[in-house]
Amino acid sequence: MPNIYLERYNFKIIVCGNDSCGKTEFLKDIYAFNEKYKTSVGINLGMYKFENCLNNLDIHLIIWDLSNEERFYGLHRAFILGCSGIILFFNNNDLITLYELEKWFEIFETNPFTIPIFLINVIEYEEDNDKSFHQNYDKLTQNVVQKFILNYGIYKYFKWKLDDKVHKYEILETLGLEIYNNMPLKYNEENERLVDVLFENFKYCPICGAENHKNYIRKFYYSKNPLIIPLKEQLFDLISSEYYIKLLDKYDISIGIPCCKCYNYYFGI
Repeated sequence: MPNIYLERYNFKIIVCGNDSCGKTEFLKDIYAFNEKYKTSVGINLGMYKFENCLNNLDIHLIIWDLSNEERFYGLHRAFILGCSGIILFFNNNDLITLYELEKWFEIFETNPFTIPIFLINVIEYEEDNDKSFHQNYDKLTQNVVQKFILNYGIYKYFKWKLDDKVHKYEILETLGLEIYNNMPLKYNEENERLVDVLFENFKYCPICGAENHKNYIRKFYYSKNPLIIPLKEQLFDLISSEYYIKLLDKYDISIGIPCCKCYNYYFGI
């Protein structure tokens, strides 16, 4: 019997990646699609449902797996509208599958929101290989992956060993809860004006001095994460207070929003 007290959320999830990188294996038991869609418009459709009773949530992830064929790219620009998150797949044993993901970001920019993008590294190895997981991961250096994460503003990074069903479902549920916790505020001119205010006042990282990307500031502003909301309010209070501004200038104190690189380095995320 369904729990009538659970609050339901349907999140449209876009999935991209080379068909040979392990994406199909990850999604194969949650597909619920008619094969004709794959050949006619370039998508596979599926759904994954889970309940999180701790937060009284019933979350449905509506999976839109986009074909990697170039002839469908024009349609993909329309499919991505209204999505709540994006999953990118690449294979640890084939660096090209990571670089191939770069072409999708031109399409992602057609959406007015900063969409949370998740990266999944498919770890694949032979059954009789005693060195297994960690040495196979070394085939693709951590520095290369980290550079990609920073360059493209990846929201969260996962490693998934091929055919590990338990971890697969853990990844999907983590992803669903992350999207719920960061559901954006309503996109309108006033909110965009406030994004501009934040960007103009906190354009530079207070740690390294690098310029923040505006989309990074926009993601911070629209987040509904309970840890971020009070920080955002304090920053606006600071902007409107002449006393604090004079105090900061007098003692040469830097306050702002750390760039994604410094945030990852100092907070280990």
